[in-house]
Amino acid sequence: TLPALLISFLQLICAHICTHAVPCTLQAGVLNILSANYGRTDSTTCSAGRYSEQITKTDCYGTNTLSEVTNRCDGKSSCVVPATNSVFSDPCYGTYKYLSIKYSCVVHNVSVTCEDGYSTLDCGNDVIQIINANYGRTDSTTCSHGLPDTILADTNCYASGTLSIVATKCNGKSSCTVQASNTTFKDPCFRTSKYLTVSHHCLPHPVRKYLILQRGINHPFSDFLFPIHSIHFKKSSALQSRSTIFGKNHLPRFVVFFNYD
Repeated sequence: TLPALLISFLQLICAHICTHAVPCTLQAGVLNILSANYGRTDSTTCSAGRYSEQITKTDCYGTNTLSEVTNRCDGKSSCVVPATNSVFSDPCYGTYKYLSIKYSCVVHNVSVTCEDGYSTLDCGNDVIQIINANYGRTDSTTCSHGLPDTILADTNCYASGTLSIVATKCNGKSSCTVQASNTTFKDPCFRTSKYLTVSHHCLPHPVRKYLILQRGINHPFSDFLFPIHSIHFKKSSALQSRSTIFGKNHLPRFVVFFNYD
């Protein structure tokens, strides 16, 4: 199964609301942003009480919307996004805008490995996709048994390269092992006892040939040579939810998303 994309949601946030929470329930997992736009694409959404000249322009797109929302929300259980020009800049002056976000909730597995231990991820016959990872310390209780308080006090400890390192070692494989150590990751907080936290989910094996990861992480599935316009898997009833997949020299930010019945 691919629980990550069983449910997708669309939120429309009018500019006067200013901020809005984008949630995934604890049971549903973490956010996976599919698309986002700050602007206006129709004349009816968020139109109450507006002058006609404020809602007539319907080809208004904020070019940085997807990257901004992704940075704020991807991999989190919830996030708050302000629908304002100060966040996205103004894509169409004089037009009343709104923020639309399409997202899915990714059911994920979480592993925690204390410093100098080994984290092993295993998806059996499926393949691994890393959602989030951090080597450091974000609370004083995890991996704390028998340790002095002095090396547990720093709970704002994040190794900036953790996600890319773990993704490179694990994405697309059925299993992988990563050591939670300063030799694998740079030491983000000297004299603090650290641990490795990894969130991942397992993708069905048939998706392997067609999956391209976002944000330019090096990945063995990224060698597309030509456009593909539709993909069907009869047994899993899978259908891509975006219309076109482009070659690796023309990659959009989000390339392939599958819906499974």
